This record gives sequence, structure tokens and C-alpha cells, in this order.
Amino acid sequence: MDQKSMERSGRSGRSGSPERSNSRTVTSAALKHPVKTLLTTIVSALASGVIGTGLHRSGADYNIPWGLILALALVGFSTWMARRRMGPTGVGFHLITCSAVVWWLAITMGPGGDVIVPIASKAFTTFFSMHAGYIWLFGSILIQLAIIFVPKRVIEGRSRGPRSDSERA
Repeated sequence: MDQKSMERSGRSGRSGSPERSNSRTVTSAALKHPVKTLLTTIVSALASGVIGTGLHRSGADYNIPWGLILALALVGFSTWMARRRMGPTGVGFHLITCSAVVWWLAITMGPGGDVIVPIASKAFTTFFSMHAGYIWLFGSILIQLAIIFVPKRVIEGRSRGPRSDSERA
């Protein structure tokens, strides 16, 4: 095989350094359809904020915060996908949108005057019933900020590649 046909097929002429012809960059979809990608990120941030806010108190009365864990996992997954779609810029849009929704729902009254994210009450008796609101409000922000610091290769699902003989020893 000559050099040009090897480049077209995605192979490198160098041995020991495998080329990935099917690897995607984080921003390839964002470059093709930037408005669609941004709207997808914003809609997923809105959905994860609203669903998480409704879910975060489930199980807190019995000191088994399964709803809080699912809500934080939902926000984490949605942020992960925003980072995968748009890079750190996507996390920024997701953080702003999701946090605005969560905090807006926390400070407004629900239908009939109910509080959607209760913070303190004498009726709360268990640890998670007393602190689920705080954990949700601040935990949703911390999870999104933490995903900014995850290495790019982990977000894209790539491994480091084969190690050389000197690194194995």
C-alpha cells in the first residue's frame, strides 16, 4: 500500500501508533448544527432541573434518599452529555440553565401555595428530610462543576492507548 492510500484508509505508516479512523471530536456535531446542539443542551438542562426538583425529596422521610440520588445522577448524566456534545461551553450553558430552573423552583410557590423545595421545618425528623433541599440545591451545582474537570479522553470514551515497553516495567 502506498502512502496516499494508507492516509485515505485512516492508517498511519508508523508502526506502534494506531490511528483511529472512526474517532469523533467533541465538537464535530456542534460545528455541523450549532443551534440544534445548543437547543438540545438547554432542553436537557431544563428537563433535568424540573424532573430532579420533583424527585429529590423521594425517600427522604425514611432517611433513604433514593430520589436525591436519582436526581443528582440525572443532572450529572445530562451535564456529561452536554460536555460530550459541546465541550466546556456546553457545561456552561447547562450549568446556567439547570441552576436557574432549580433555584427558580426553589424560591417560587407551587400550585396552591406549596413550597416545591422545602428547606427547614419542625415537621422534618430525619437527616435527609431536613437537608435534602440544601443537598439538592448545592449538589446540582457541584456535580456540574465537577464534570468540567473530567479529562476529555474520559468524556469521549477513549483509553490512553497501548503503553510502551518502558511504561510497563
